[in-house]
Amino acid sequence: MGWKDQHLHAFRIVGSATTFGIPDEEDDDPFQTIPGWETKVQDVFSFRDQVGTYEYDFGDSWIHLILFEGYEPSKQGESFPRCLGGARRCPPEDCGGPEQYAELLVGMRDSTHPEHESIIDWLGGDIDPEEFNSELVRFDDPKARWGYSNRGLKR
Repeated sequence: MGWKDQHLHAFRIVGSATTFGIPDEEDDDPFQTIPGWETKVQDVFSFRDQVGTYEYDFGDSWIHLILFEGYEPSKQGESFPRCLGGARRCPPEDCGGPEQYAELLVGMRDSTHPEHESIIDWLGGDIDPEEFNSELVRFDDPKARWGYSNRGLKR
């Protein structure tokens, strides 16, 4: 996605009470969140065409639909997991939820918008929200990424 795990997030499988992500010690949800770095995709998805969701930043609620299409045998020289497709660029961290992001794009595109210059400065220049290239998507080790976090929460 391009986000840096600065916010809580969770993967949920439709029809399952199990949640995978960053455990929240203050969460009063009766279902425990299993640390995502302790879970493999093969342990979560059990059958073809299983549906799940990914929610990032519970305050902004970026919710994505996931369709598991099946396993492929690993081949020498190929890395897994890999992204087979997608659409649109990842919104920047802390831009608000989907509605605020849409407003940000309006202000970015309209040079007469009162916030245009500050939006361009905050974004670091114009961005193309339609840009996406599945070949540039990289997966890293979530446990290692968690180690880089400055949240200081205990595992």
